[in-house]
Amino acid sequence: ESTVIAEHQDAGGIIGGHEGGDPTIIIRNCVNAGNITAKNADPYAGALCCYLGVKNTSKIENFLNIGTVNGHNGGNIGRHNIADVTNLIDLSATDNKTQGIDSGLTQEDLANGKVAYTMGFKQLISSSEYPSPLGSEQVLYVGDAGYTTMYDADYDWVLSGDAQAYIGTLNGNYLQLSEIDDVPAGTAVIIGGTYYNKVSTTATADATGNNLLGSDGTVTGGSGIYALANKSKGIGFYPVSNSVTIPAGKTYLQVAGNAVREFYPFGGEETTSLNEELRVKNEELDAIYDLSGRLINSKFKIHNSKLRTGIYIQNGKKVIF
Repeated sequence: ESTVIAEHQDAGGIIGGHEGGDPTIIIRNCVNAGNITAKNADPYAGALCCYLGVKNTSKIENFLNIGTVNGHNGGNIGRHNIADVTNLIDLSATDNKTQGIDSGLTQEDLANGKVAYTMGFKQLISSSEYPSPLGSEQVLYVGDAGYTTMYDADYDWVLSGDAQAYIGTLNGNYLQLSEIDDVPAGTAVIIGGTYYNKVSTTATADATGNNLLGSDGTVTGGSGIYALANKSKGIGFYPVSNSVTIPAGKTYLQVAGNAVREFYPFGGEETTSLNEELRVKNEELDAIYDLSGRLINSKFKIHNSKLRTGIYIQNGKKVIF
């Protein structure tokens, strides 16, 4: 995080440079957040180094620059001949950047956890501006489908970042979701969102009525056992065959008989877009609304083709069809 200024030619953020011999140099898990400046008329400066001439066995793994580099004739990361490079990322305000992997990452991803997850760094998303290999909180990714499940038999926890925990209540042919602010030990949940931390806390949420169950690693599939998966009809709870074991720490459903559909699909609607003031005003208890408050169906039938797979409002609560 230090500011580095060379009154003349060479300035480096992590390593100045080297002279003599052909060493093997391995640079792994570093962040430069300091501003680097060389003032010479023909300046050389780099966020990582000024100059490294090394053996072809050298490598760079996980280097992140967020500090501005001034006077980088040799490249904003630094002059080097290292070919074995993984996650060389520059998200700084440096002008004329010529080095750094085009990862699709942005400065916004520094705070939301995506950079930390990509590089395997740590970060408390709610309070840290950027990730660090020396951080304390692991960043987790919900997955491309936008939903995952979690079960912790021993510890209370809360989510930090862009994710929300839900319990689920079976009601006829659908699963009704309810947000909870924290998760008591032994509560199986669905998580929706993107990047998040699982942070230890003292939980106070009421999980009464939760029909989701948690696996300890010995639960096998069979009649009435459903697990979250992303298949041909979208992400939802699908039947689990008796040859499959549900991994420990995951959530499943167990339903007796044929009272439910084959799966409980999730849709692509943003669950966080629900207006807190929205209330179901239709006098018919079976009225279905989308998350924008538009009436979809006043006499819901589970096989009605006009109702897309997704999250809706029924009786003032979120439900999944």
